[in-house]
Amino acid sequence: RRHSGLAAHFSGWRGFSIGLHYRSALQVCITGLHYHAAMRKQLPEVTLRIVLFSSPAGVPFALQHGKASLVDTTISSGADLAFTFSVGYLLTDESLDFRGPFVQGPRGGRFVYICSGELVDPAYSAWRRRAKIPLGGISAALLSDCVSRKSGILRTAIAGKSKDGGPPAATVSLIDPWIIVARNYSG
Repeated sequence: RRHSGLAAHFSGWRGFSIGLHYRSALQVCITGLHYHAAMRKQLPEVTLRIVLFSSPAGVPFALQHGKASLVDTTISSGADLAFTFSVGYLLTDESLDFRGPFVQGPRGGRFVYICSGELVDPAYSAWRRRAKIPLGGISAALLSDCVSRKSGILRTAIAGKSKDGGPPAATVSLIDPWIIVARNYSG
């Protein structure tokens, strides 16, 4: 017996789906088994560098990846620290938006977190801070200019210490605006 019009579709968590199609005999066809991110179009990327001037010595710092993961963990020597990473971007005639695991916040208010103290190393208890570095200072024109230069990256700098001498916290002001520098520029 043929059941050509009968089809059941089950959707599960994060883009997992199985379609059951009944023909002369029961046949199970997997119509899609994939993580939802694989379904998205791959976005172009730009490299960003955030420099912390004169960070407090002995304090652990790391770049937040996703909701709770940390990468590029380092203990400050008291000198400048730099975090270099890539983010995806979506550039249209009307807007610029950043995406990816390092990007936090809503559209129009994107930012990157740099964590320090106990947030990075639970054994360190003097401070527990997270600096919020806004991406809003990156214009579409600046991004386009950077991307056209194959060896360029976007760089900014923040104060590595807050007024109390500890690591920066909350939304920070940029000491240097976002600028284009050569990939091998050390500052």
